[in-house]
Amino acid sequence: MAFEHGGTVANIFAVKSNGTHLRRLTQNRHDDIAAAFSPNGKKIAFASSRDGDYEIFVMKANGKRERQVTHNAVDDFNPAFSPNGRKIVFESDRGGHESIVAMRAGGGHQHRITHTSGADDGQPVYSPSGRKIAFTSDRDGDNEIFTMRASGADQRQLTHNSIDDRGPDFSPNGKRIVFQSARVSPDQTFVMKANGTHQRQLTDDAEGASGPVYSPNGRQLAVTEGLDIFKIRSDGTHQRRLTHNTVFAGYPDWQPLPR
Repeated sequence: MAFEHGGTVANIFAVKSNGTHLRRLTQNRHDDIAAAFSPNGKKIAFASSRDGDYEIFVMKANGKRERQVTHNAVDDFNPAFSPNGRKIVFESDRGGHESIVAMRAGGGHQHRITHTSGADDGQPVYSPSGRKIAFTSDRDGDNEIFTMRASGADQRQLTHNSIDDRGPDFSPNGKRIVFQSARVSPDQTFVMKANGTHQRQLTDDAEGASGPVYSPNGRQLAVTEGLDIFKIRSDGTHQRRLTHNTVFAGYPDWQPLPR
């Protein structure tokens, strides 16, 4: 499992799913954030501010061979690989507002797939089939969860609240979406069917539960509670603390078994 960790400067760390073998993957004086594993578990995409603004980088899962794949004068962040590993979708400020951009995993053929006037679209993630993307947008005045085709067509709003719903992640079978919601305080983890129905709260933690992501088998979630990473069953039960920090550790991602 990879996650960002740090106080004034964040770097990418990894830990086994039982909480052992914590190790640092990036050694940088600028922020390295938003780690996302490739489908084969061999690479990690992440955002780094090391060139003066956030750009997308890719490295091996052991932290070696870091390579910058976007080069823009605005922020690019929150990357996610397509299920076949050939594309990366990410959030970018290049349109004046945050929009969603897709590119080849090596950085080529970058193109915007959302063009929402006066609003921010971000936190994209592919469905397991690669046919859809779930994302967050504030186009109705607060953050809500949307889906669209991978081309950007057929955009549909799944949540409708007067407060923030954000950070979606598809279950491995594509039938559910887990997300973070401020409809209770502090933010908690919610789940719904992939069409937006049957929304229900999974966590009720005093420190909140943010940034949920499914394990590769769909049986567990990794979430941030307070300053630490926890894993819980996908029904919200059986919490287990994986890190013990005095500074923030958050936005985890599970490593698929290398193949």
